[in-house]
Amino acid sequence: MAAGMAMIVVIFDLISLLLVTCLIAVGSCLVYPCVNAMISKQAAPGCQGATMGVLGSFNSLGRVTGPTAGGLVYLFSAPALYLGSAAIATLCAAGFAGWSRRQKEKGIAVAVRQD
Repeated sequence: MAAGMAMIVVIFDLISLLLVTCLIAVGSCLVYPCVNAMISKQAAPGCQGATMGVLGSFNSLGRVTGPTAGGLVYLFSAPALYLGSAAIATLCAAGFAGWSRRQKEKGIAVAVRQD
């Protein structure tokens, strides 16, 4: 997903744009269900519904504020919008990898609820 966002800056024809857009879509389809499952499994058994509700709220908040913030960035620099999005996605992936490594060192399985 991050690679597709970074590549969109150098796209100048329709075929390349369609291919990169498909790459972004595939990345999104792989990421979002995994994030939902991971958060659901990490929540305490009695708090799973509330946790998923908060996740849904933050998803909605991102869908409202994201386009507005992206539009403002686009006014100043179109490439900055896509490169910034790629950088944020990369930082999130790196943060998850670090968190996952620390969990593994502690002997905690990632995305598996410990009852």
